Amino acid sequence: MRSLGPMYLRGKQEVTEVFRVDWNVTAGDTEATVMGVSMFKSNKDGILEVSRDGQTLRLEPRGEKLSIGRSITASLTVNDGRVSRVHCTAGWRGGHFVLEDASSFGTWVYFGNQVEPVVLRRTECYLVGQGKISLGCEREAEDAPIIEFSVRG
Repeated sequence: MRSLGPMYLRGKQEVTEVFRVDWNVTAGDTEATVMGVSMFKSNKDGILEVSRDGQTLRLEPRGEKLSIGRSITASLTVNDGRVSRVHCTAGWRGGHFVLEDASSFGTWVYFGNQVEPVVLRRTECYLVGQGKISLGCEREAEDAPIIEFSVRG
């Protein structure tokens, strides 16, 4: 298990410590009880697209990470005071596209038409479907730096 840190979860008022469980199936695990099916299907043939201000970047599985931030060396540069030099990165790990926050102010991820965001503060989440990423503030903030994303395939 690996801690993803304290997070606010929908339907809970208090902060909850969230953990990531990495399960490696071995030959002896074939009789293990299955509690459910993962809602995250592997995107081995998928492509992640991130877009802002008419610029679209694509990431293929096992491709080099994309960096998003204020730095001119970032894959996608966002010039806003709320955005860190390297605010977040998007990469491929374990059969999924993963967004990792490395910022001072955090990253808000909105999936589909979801109203409540997943708030990242030095943590990570899978990117699935489509949605919006708001850097350093909620999407409702004035002139919020927003990136659209889509996982296809």
